[in-house]
Amino acid sequence: MTVIPNRPLTHAPHANCGKLVLILKYLSHAISCYSKQCYSVISAGPPSHNLQHLTNALRYKKLRQKIVSQNKETDKAKEVPKCQETGTCQLYQSSHAVDGDINTCTRTAPFGTTTPDKWTWWYVDLEKVLSIYSIRIQFKDNGEQYVMRQRGRFAGFSLYVSNTTIKEDGYLCYKNGQELPTLDFSTTCVKYARYVIFYNERLDGTTYPTGYQTTIVFTELCEVTVTGCKDPGVYGYNCDLPCPNNCQELRCDIVNGTCLGCTAGWVGGFCNKSCPAGYYGLQCRSTCTGHCRDNLSCNQTTGQCDYGCDNGWTGIHCNTRNSFVVTLKMSETNKIHILTVVEFFKDKNDEISMHWQQEDVTEVVIQDIPGNSVIKVDVESVV
Repeated sequence: MTVIPNRPLTHAPHANCGKLVLILKYLSHAISCYSKQCYSVISAGPPSHNLQHLTNALRYKKLRQKIVSQNKETDKAKEVPKCQETGTCQLYQSSHAVDGDINTCTRTAPFGTTTPDKWTWWYVDLEKVLSIYSIRIQFKDNGEQYVMRQRGRFAGFSLYVSNTTIKEDGYLCYKNGQELPTLDFSTTCVKYARYVIFYNERLDGTTYPTGYQTTIVFTELCEVTVTGCKDPGVYGYNCDLPCPNNCQELRCDIVNGTCLGCTAGWVGGFCNKSCPAGYYGLQCRSTCTGHCRDNLSCNQTTGQCDYGCDNGWTGIHCNTRNSFVVTLKMSETNKIHILTVVEFFKDKNDEISMHWQQEDVTEVVIQDIPGNSVIKVDVESVV
């Protein structure tokens, strides 16, 4: 990129003059510095193209305000061998990858086909589960002479996001393949996670693509930049738009606000559609199994019958047949006659109606079979 020369205006104003003046006005502010590497955002070309570069620079500056990884806790695999003896461990500590300084890098113990270690790892702890948008890794650049060697060391790496320090518990955001990665690498990873994990390996008996360094591989991460929203439950470019209320754990896509999952009873991209009649629960996968009063559908969230059960059914889901033991005591013989009533009926006032042929009943005892409740009814009140 080159800066537009400061030439005098020798022609009459035209339609693009306003854009050119705007560019010149902000020329002194159009140098974007990131990680101590400065470059001009104004390039030779038509004013409209230059204005776009300026706009992108301002947007990038705004994006930097959403870095969520800087100065967070980190950890890595083994230290560089003998660094304690040489007093150089401090130079390679894991926190150098998130200190905002491109000139300080973390380094792990070498791994490869001729070393005892066959893999390496590094991670940053974002302190809490956050909405992540992108991950940028700047690998050690030792100059043009060593670019291909460094890219071969970087090659084959994987990036995971997880809620634990175990990569297998999380989600694979990126896996490098045949093509050697650039030393300044970025990828989009729209996920919720607490840890961002870098992993690489060189396993015995594996054939790696051309250009991969395989024998003694040093991993040198100079800066790992994770962008996203610093607060949960929000999305958008400024992280100021609330996620829809029915998103599971209030988690939504950081770009468009679509839910990453719905709470029980709701479906749709924004979780704003209730379950169709007869279904309930997460993703509306559960079927209402009960017999709700008046053939009403069950609660879309719990599956319960909110307005009671239909005749002959009981339980919170109205899927248990009513079954009672009725004891009738006759006065003359003092005998006890037991009836098992499998089904009984309630009127609109929840009053039970039962009928029997015996005329000399003096006492009625109603007990449900599980024995949870006992009702003793005077014969005068029996219908």
